[in-house]
Parts: sequence; structure tokens; C-alpha cells
Amino acid sequence: MKPLSIHVYSLLLLLAVAGCSKSADSQPENVIMPENLSITQSMETGRVILSWSDPNGSVDGFEVSYKPVGTEQYVALAKLPADARSYVVDQEIAPDASYYFAVAALRGDSRSYPATSLYKVIKADAIKGVRILRTYASHAGVGVEYEPANLFVGERKSFGLIVTRTPEESAEPILDIPAPADLKGKSGCMQMIPITRLPKDATEIYVRAYALGDKSRYVSEPSKVVLPEQPAAIKLDWKEITPDGLKDKVEVYSTTSTLNGRPFNAWYAVGNPEKSRIKRNDPSTNTSLTEQAKQLSKALVLVNGSYFYMNTTLGIYGHNGLKGVNQSLRGSLRTKHPEYNVMYHAMRGFFGVTKEGDARVYWGGSEAGEPHLYEHPMPILLGEARYDSYLPEIVGKPVEWVPYYGLSGGPVVLKDGRVPVDFTPFREGDEYYLANFELMPYDIFGSDIRPDRTAVGVREDGRIVLFVCDGRIPESKGADLVELAQIMKGLGCKDALNLDGGGSTNMWVSGEIVNHKDIVAATGDTRAIKSIIGFFEK
Repeated sequence: MKPLSIHVYSLLLLLAVAGCSKSADSQPENVIMPENLSITQSMETGRVILSWSDPNGSVDGFEVSYKPVGTEQYVALAKLPADARSYVVDQEIAPDASYYFAVAALRGDSRSYPATSLYKVIKADAIKGVRILRTYASHAGVGVEYEPANLFVGERKSFGLIVTRTPEESAEPILDIPAPADLKGKSGCMQMIPITRLPKDATEIYVRAYALGDKSRYVSEPSKVVLPEQPAAIKLDWKEITPDGLKDKVEVYSTTSTLNGRPFNAWYAVGNPEKSRIKRNDPSTNTSLTEQAKQLSKALVLVNGSYFYMNTTLGIYGHNGLKGVNQSLRGSLRTKHPEYNVMYHAMRGFFGVTKEGDARVYWGGSEAGEPHLYEHPMPILLGEARYDSYLPEIVGKPVEWVPYYGLSGGPVVLKDGRVPVDFTPFREGDEYYLANFELMPYDIFGSDIRPDRTAVGVREDGRIVLFVCDGRIPESKGADLVELAQIMKGLGCKDALNLDGGGSTNMWVSGEIVNHKDIVAATGDTRAIKSIIGFFEK
């Protein structure tokens, strides 16, 4: 069982406490009283734990003391060094009794007024609070499952997580993330922290769960989480196949390398920003990529774009500003899945570019019908608590950046060099992944799902990459989404977005479809699609 800590109530006294201060009349100007004194108890041992902060930052140490309520004299417990911010009371303390605990700052021969808190000690087997049941670590983020223990309704009105770099309770929080208000009738909560929210240099973090009530705040003891390494870049053997007419405008490459032992055919194009620009096209009706190419002047390389339903582009898109909306998404598209009729306030990935060529990848969502872009995804966990709005503490504030062209896809497979997708399960059953934040369907998301893929990426130098691969044919067995992220990383991308794939995947280069030529030959054309994105001559 994980330890648990609680904070019942505290009284910060501004008068000197008898036997605890050598100063008779006033606090010395050069020694300031400690602040934020809180009292907790370990769920496992029942020991009382004091923690505080030091507003002055220039002391020689601290003195900790206590006295039972009804007595006059404080008893010294310990003298601590200047960097101490907590103390575990090892002395025997009677349960069901109330005590004053005091912490004074020391400097030379002077001591501050003590910060004092009144606390009633609880029996170890009757401790109330919140406890962490389990943590999950993935390269895509961290999952935390926690629940209240012996708390009344008024003592657990809301929950959340605090993340720090070190285990001390006084450590500066990296994050303070509230849980969803809708816990779906559960007493506890399962919550996900996307990897994009954590510092890039962190190899481990400490997580505390908390419960807030009308007049109470309960905080668990820290759980250490070791962060797995990010998936490494996959560098394939690429051969340049740029047609003569496109030289100096774009570069086009192909490969027939194996991917993790499987046959694999893929192509990518990277634009020269001096002589080409990226644009999208969204005709009024679904039209094949080859037919759209005939209607577009100065097209160099084109690929299919957003997901679509019938004749409608799904998600947010950009054309001289942001347009469209993200509808609520079903938990699963399998009609017999328990989450089929459960709708989630989700986001989908977004790629956009300004007229000046500034390309970026974000997550897109809409509030009250207005589209916005965000730095972080909604941390959705299928079957668990649901957020009903885009809280800044969760996804950040809407970014102040407006693309001229843009399109939705999903999922984001690279963000600032990190991979925010993973196939680690957190419960029994289908589709219960730790890191399917965008609720991608089962025919797109999964460790054994390797269809044809289309993707767009942004390199460290700002150049844009368009990528396609064949899948589900003997010559090419496709890529899963983590492999796609690794391939895009191998092409020098820091950000990348998966686009519509499967039968919609095609790359048109200077009048010719370079992938799936057998399908084009059999049908006479590529599939009718709603949108495309590509390089155009300036």
C-alpha cells in the first residue's frame, strides 16, 4: 500500500510561544518566521511529518518543538540544518491527542517567532486522506491511479496531481494538474500526464495525489516514476529520385529498406523554402488526388490530407485563419465496445504554415464553436474520468499563432522531438491505451496496425517533409505509429503529424503517382478524397 499524507488544519501564530523563543518582545528583523507549515501523517507508519518553507533564505538552521494541548512548556525535538524543509517526528506521540507543533528559524544567537500548527494525531489504521494505487511510465507520459481513503464527500470535492523533481514536499512543483470534475461515478481517479508537459531533461519525477474539501487538503506521499527513454530515430537507406524539372525546388527520395525485419517501401519529399511553398487544397466535393493536381497550377509534390467523412473535412483546418470545429469523439468505433456511445471532448493533431513559411504542429480543439490550437493534448484515458473543457492547467493557453494554410490529422507522432503515442495498456480489454490521447480508431492505432501512412513533419531547420509509405501488401508491410515517429525523427523532424492513410495514401510527383502503382493501374485512378497538401512553385 502506498503511503498517504494529510493536512487537517493549521493556526499560524504571530505571538511567541512559551518556552520556544528567546526573544521577549519582538521578532528579530534579521530572522523571519518560517511559512506554510503543514502537518501530515504517513499512511503506512502513522508518523507525523512537518514541512515548511523559508521566505528569508538566509538562516543558520531551524528548531522543531511540540507540546500537548493543555500543557505550558514546549519540548525541543530537533535542531536542523539551513536546507531542511521537513522533519519526521520519531518520538512516541499518542493517537487521538492534539498537539501544537512549532518550527523557528535560527540565525546566530537570534531566533524567529515560531510558525505553529495545531494537529490532532490519528490512529495509523484510521488515517484519512488520498493514496496512490499505481503509477504507469511510458515514453509518451505518466499515468497515476489514486483514490481517497476514509474521506467524507465534503472532504473530497476535487482531486489532482502535483509533480516535482525531488521527493521533498517543499520542492517546487513542476505541475499542479486538476483531475476532471466528472469522475464517472468512481470514488478515485486515473489520470494521465502527457510527456509534453514534463521537462525534456527529466529522467525521473515524483508524483503526489491530492484531495480538496471545503476546509481540508489531503496530499499523498510521493511516488517516484522513472521516465523511459524516448524511441530512437530510424534511419533508412534513402535514394534520391527527384525529377529533373523539380531540382532546386524540392528533393524526393525513396527506399525499399526493411523496417524492423519487414519489407518496406516509402517515399518522402522536402521543400526548398527559397523556391517552393506549402499549400492545401479542399475542393467542394471529394476528388481524386490526380484530378485535383490537374486543376492546380505550379504543383510540384502532392499528398492526401485530412480525414473526411462523406463530403466533409473532419476537424480544424487553416485557410487564411483557423476554421472548422472538432466534434466530440466516440470512445470507440466498435459498435459492441463499452465506450461506443460515450462521447469525449477530445483534440486532434494539426499542422499549419504561415505565408512566410513558419510551419508548426499543435493540437486543435474548439470551445463554444471557436477553433484554437494548443501546445499539449487532452490527456484522455478511455473509460476513465472526462474533462469537459480545455483547462489551461491541462493543455496550456491557446497559442497566439495563426497559420494561413493548415489541416487536421492525427495523432501527433512527434512534438519537440518526443513521441506522445504509445501502445501500453492500462486495463483489460481492447483500445485501453495509456497514450491514445486523440482517440484514434482501432484501424489506425495499435502495435499491430501497420497500414499505408501519410505524414507531414517539420525539421529542426524549419523545412517541411511530406512522407508516404505502402502497407498491407507483400512488398511493403507498413509502419505502426511509433515506427512512423521514429522514421520522421530519422528524417530530421522535430514535429510530425500522421494524416489520413490506408487507401487514401498517395504521393503525386510532377504528374506521376509514385506509390501503389498497381492499385492505380487496376482502378484507373486514386481514391476520391476531400483535401490535399503539397509543395508548389513560388
